[in-house]
Amino acid sequence: MALLRLDIDGVRNLERISLRDLGRVNLIQGSNGSGKTSFLEAIYLLGVGKSFRTSHIKSVINHQRDAFAVYGEVGSANGSRRRVGVARDRSGETVAKIDGQRIRSRSALASTLPLQVMHADSFEILSGGPGFRRQFLDWGVFHVEPAFFRFWQRFQRAIKQRNTLLRHGSIDQLDMAPWDRELAETGTAIHESRCRYLDQLRPMFDTILSRIAPDLGSTRLKYRAGWDTQHDLRAALELNRQSDAQQGYTQAGPQRADMRVLFEDCVASEVLSRGQQKMVVCALKLA
Repeated sequence: MALLRLDIDGVRNLERISLRDLGRVNLIQGSNGSGKTSFLEAIYLLGVGKSFRTSHIKSVINHQRDAFAVYGEVGSANGSRRRVGVARDRSGETVAKIDGQRIRSRSALASTLPLQVMHADSFEILSGGPGFRRQFLDWGVFHVEPAFFRFWQRFQRAIKQRNTLLRHGSIDQLDMAPWDRELAETGTAIHESRCRYLDQLRPMFDTILSRIAPDLGSTRLKYRAGWDTQHDLRAALELNRQSDAQQGYTQAGPQRADMRVLFEDCVASEVLSRGQQKMVVCALKLA
């Protein structure tokens, strides 16, 4: 997919911008404070529905305006176009539309305009906790495994219900059993989707990294499922039930998974320089 048209109105210091016939590669240049990052932020708003610079989306609105609006047209390989728009005023909620129809879920924006952003916080993929790597991994799985998001939604509901039961202190087997079944089914599906995606990602990552940083050829991606895969997930949940009750949350499952980035069998963030880490992150994002 490619962004073919972009209209920006009232995003930070950008008054009105209208671009037609955007190329496949576009270079944005300008002096400090001219709005280059705001331009990229506007594109991000269009594909994600939020900012990568702040969690307070009202601050994105130009201080002399009451609202911002971003509109774009996205082209696919078959020649079709989709119209996407995101707007927000100071007093209301963020409104997003695709082809004129209002949408409630940001996943619809992500499906229409897939984006990857590289900035200072991207280092969290290497140096941050497993949650950052799961988020990076699941973004890719979402775009190549059509059933993944449905399983992910079901899993989130099930683990919330199971954790609520665990926190009550007394476990009723009849109450717990349906949530164990649901977690086992959806959690296994999530795990298998991630494994299939990683099988595609690894060779792409290896190829890109060998081109931009040949000295980092020993870097590899290792996936940890989030439970001992000598047992299936249903068995792991049953084995951990008493321990889960003591802790008050579910300890086994894809919510504990991690994609470790290793260099010569060491954690990459612990042995690579900042510049080398940047190359690894760029290769991951490009892959």
